[in-house]
Amino acid sequence: MMKAEKVKNKHRYSTIALVFMMFLFVGGVVIAALTGGGSPGYLVKWNTSTSIMDSIVNETSDLITVFGELRVEKGDSETVLYISNTELDGDPQIQYQLADSTKVTVGLDDTGDVYEINYGTGLTSDPEFSLTTNTVTIDDAKLSYGEEIVQSPGDTTPSVSEGNMIRTYRTSSSITGFDLSTEGQLLFVFCGRQLLFQTIEVIADPSEGMNLAGNADFVCASEGDILTLIQINGEWWEVSRAFQ
Repeated sequence: MMKAEKVKNKHRYSTIALVFMMFLFVGGVVIAALTGGGSPGYLVKWNTSTSIMDSIVNETSDLITVFGELRVEKGDSETVLYISNTELDGDPQIQYQLADSTKVTVGLDDTGDVYEINYGTGLTSDPEFSLTTNTVTIDDAKLSYGEEIVQSPGDTTPSVSEGNMIRTYRTSSSITGFDLSTEGQLLFVFCGRQLLFQTIEVIADPSEGMNLAGNADFVCASEGDILTLIQINGEWWEVSRAFQ
């Protein structure tokens, strides 16, 4: 009788030990899932037959290394990937590398909040491509858009820094150049409605960097006439002229 009781007690203790070990195992799995897997230094470690994602966290540099393919997927109307820098002077960016060497950087430059593409490491003040609210710059070539610029009365060197189209004023003026232009800028000089007996013209003068076809001045004859110019090596060159 006593022998049977001892065997029964052993089974009871074995069951308790087994249940206790199962609790430890389940608890370990939960903790591993919450804290980043069972291997030290891993944020997430998933290995399946269709995808492999090993995310290694470098605690000293906040670097997460992902091996394999990374997919951001959602079934709603939008799928959003946020790359955020909490510093006011920070530059959120993506760097593309070959053999651990950065070749191209894409991101937002905090100086003017300009979207830039730079061939090299980091964002610089001289990117190969930049985009603002109204200007696209490719290397040194510039194309702006938005509201047209209106020439100030009598201004012979109006500023064209805000766009690619300037409308002439209705009173006489002889334009000899354009201030605050950019290399490679395309410019449309659009003749506005002018008052009677007023002459509005763009003066051909190669010595001042205004190179017009046949060295002939462009004179507005009616509203809607257009002179198209492009700046090359700091000088303006006529592309075309059209009259209504």
